Amino acid sequence: MYLCYDVDMWSIYGMDIRLLKEHPEYKEQIKLLPTRWEKVNKIKKEEDRLRSIAAGILLSYGLRENGIDLDACQLMMGTHGKPQVAGCEGLHFNLSHTGNYAVAVFSDAPVGIDIEHRRALKQTLLDKCCTKGEQAWIQSQPDKEMAFVRLWTAKESYVKWSGEGITFPLKSIAVHRRENGIASYPKKDGIAFYREGIQQPVSFAEYDGIPDYHICVCTESEKENVAEIIWLQEDSFS
Repeated sequence: MYLCYDVDMWSIYGMDIRLLKEHPEYKEQIKLLPTRWEKVNKIKKEEDRLRSIAAGILLSYGLRENGIDLDACQLMMGTHGKPQVAGCEGLHFNLSHTGNYAVAVFSDAPVGIDIEHRRALKQTLLDKCCTKGEQAWIQSQPDKEMAFVRLWTAKESYVKWSGEGITFPLKSIAVHRRENGIASYPKKDGIAFYREGIQQPVSFAEYDGIPDYHICVCTESEKENVAEIIWLQEDSFS
């Protein structure tokens, strides 16, 4: 089962890895980039392998949709180790996976995506990742676990957008949310994002249509929330 939705000059694709479990024969049809197979073959746990394969499927599909010849395609590492398509500066992508799902985003500008599953709240984790203001916001929400996940995915998508990864304290970046805010900064109902007290020129879009999961995308340009989901067929594997 795939999901795909497009907004302006970006596309997001998703895959339920249980499809690979139910139809193991699909793995014989999959065409992944050689570098992706190298990564997959190093993974020992089957669940982790399936998630990596699913992310690779989405990467291959998205590249083909953007006119990239997989046989000629080469990936290179950017300044902070973020993968990008060699010789194709106008195409950016990012991958994420957790639990039963993998997601991928493609854009004409730098982009980051994160998907996370509900997790139990621990004060040590809150103190490590969240500012006092963010912790107060979490405690004010009826579903505190998913409130934390919403904050986490925003921060994670930001560090994946920048390409830095978690190389600095997550408490140094702060998400200022409004009660109904799932639209893009700088709109009044949305997310304002600060790093060391300075507001960042990024926008976010969120998707919470999968129970107990949350997806957040970070981009440089302002984009509206996703309104439509397009389900792709299984022939997208090969």
